[in-house]
Amino acid sequence: MEDNRVELSGSELVRWLIIGVIVLAGIGLFFYFAPSSKPAVPPSVQESPR
Repeated sequence: MEDNRVELSGSELVRWLIIGVIVLAGIGLFFYFAPSSKPAVPPSVQESPR
């Protein structure tokens, strides 16, 4: 079986770290602002059961 080792260069590793930080910041901002934000579309009227 071949030895398939993946090697990341320094610039590629920094690029993935930046992407990870941006994703984590987006998730953090979502949970920070979600409780105080209003829904984009108002909730629809609940339908009565048939």
